[in-house]
Amino acid sequence: KHESHWLGASGPAPPRVDEKFHGATWDCSGYSPRGHASTAEHRVDVSSTLMLPPRKSIPNALTVARLPLAAATFGCWAVGPHPILSWLGLVAFLLAALTDALDGHLARRWGVESLMGRILDPFADKVLILGSVVILAGPGWHSAAESISGWTPIMAVLVLARELFVTSARAILEAEGVDYRARAIGKWKMVLQSACLPAVVLLVQVAPDVAATCAAPMAWVVTIVTVLSGLDYVGAMRSGLREVKA
Repeated sequence: KHESHWLGASGPAPPRVDEKFHGATWDCSGYSPRGHASTAEHRVDVSSTLMLPPRKSIPNALTVARLPLAAATFGCWAVGPHPILSWLGLVAFLLAALTDALDGHLARRWGVESLMGRILDPFADKVLILGSVVILAGPGWHSAAESISGWTPIMAVLVLARELFVTSARAILEAEGVDYRARAIGKWKMVLQSACLPAVVLLVQVAPDVAATCAAPMAWVVTIVTVLSGLDYVGAMRSGLREVKA
């Protein structure tokens, strides 16, 4: 009797059922209180049930993830060459470098480049690279006679000076409305740094004799390319200053 009361032509409609539950949207098109096929207006898109993060947040999330990975790298490498920690730091560094390759690519592909990304990406890059250079030039990677990693304090100072100059110039010029984005040589410099820094650690672990011969030349190549890229930015800065004066 109760069922016929609901399904009868003149009976009252059953209690209303909410079509949304815990953020998921359900398709209720197959149900009609009077036994009739529902109309198209009752059909609801169920794609939101996947609850995927918005695309615009993924590149920035990858950039932010680079910071804890960098911290893990520093913690592992700070003790100097180690049979376990050096490998863990190597994995953390490579994962951080992978996020650097992915975040910008995804932001451009999806058209979600943002001001926040332009600020965070170079900052995370500099934390990863400068921190690694300082640690590899530190006492943990020096024996009594020479540098195990090939990096010396003067190299670290040159790399740090270049990064401080570019960062300062970018902040001033872009505040004046001048486009001072990353240049091609700066991107290749980052690729070279991201390849040579972990390569030195790898060589120290698997081929110490090769590292003793190749580590210093590799470090000097990275340092020289870094300084040359800074000189390229000096030229760009002079052009930007002329635009400001004009």
